[in-house]
Amino acid sequence: MCNVELGPIKIGTLTYAGLTFPLSKGHLNLSPIVQLSLPPNLPSFALTTKTALKVTDSNSESLICIDIMTKPQ
Repeated sequence: MCNVELGPIKIGTLTYAGLTFPLSKGHLNLSPIVQLSLPPNLPSFALTTKTALKVTDSNSESLICIDIMTKPQ
């Protein structure tokens, strides 16, 4: 779990549940893997986020790099 911050202020959390390898080719549904929690009373400008999820192996080699973007509907 990591904090989602707006400058120095914590406004939410991002939880990464992990992956099991090897992965199959094709589309990967991240909804059961990544959960973003933001409070409902945030101003609309704070609801649009861009977070980088970087996963490395035990040798610090890059396995996955994903940009997670949120925007209110």
